Parts: sequence; C-alpha cells; structure tokens
Amino acid sequence: MHKTIWVHSKCGGELDTRIIGGRRCLKCKKRWSILSFIFTPSEVRPKMVKIPWEPIRKPTSYAKWADKVPLPVGQFASILPNWPRWARVLTGVGVVGLVTYLFILIRRYFRD
Repeated sequence: MHKTIWVHSKCGGELDTRIIGGRRCLKCKKRWSILSFIFTPSEVRPKMVKIPWEPIRKPTSYAKWADKVPLPVGQFASILPNWPRWARVLTGVGVVGLVTYLFILIRRYFRD
C-alpha cells in the first residue's frame, strides 16, 4: 500500500497538508498560502511512500494445559481467533463432521 506525502524540496521536511492551520513544513516551519502551495512546484513535491502493513493480532486466550502438553497444541491454539468457547467447540465439531463426510464420500466412490 502506498501513500502520497508532500515534501519541501529545499530542506527535505514533510509538509502538513491540512487546509485549516496546515500547509507548513514540519522541519523548517515555512508556511504556504493555498495558492502558493498549488503553484510552487519547485518547492513542494509529492512523494510516494510505501506504508508497512502488519496485521493487528490480539493475544488469544486458551487453556493453560495446552502449554504443558508435549505436542504443539499451545502454538496452534495461539494462532486461532479469540472466539468464545462455544464457538470454538461448534467450529471444531463442524470441521470434524465435514472431514468425516468427505472421507465417507471418497470411500463410497472408490468402493464401486
């Protein structure tokens, strides 16, 4: 994702581009009127900047016995969404039911 920022070409500072109380270089504090901001391309330049994106992850609450099991249960549980217990159980039952149903269909298909 990219974002356009305005840069003062003489000092290299970023510009505050708000219409009211803005149009000011944050480095050297020079201020432009609305018309001079638009019509001075030698002083004010747009620049594309890449915005680093990181997903916001909230810590997941899960049973503490999962950390004591030698299998990587705790690592898997920390990846799952922080849903209420009833939703996690219902989703687990649904996934197991779907896998069982697909297994039965595949078995019937290859039996005939």
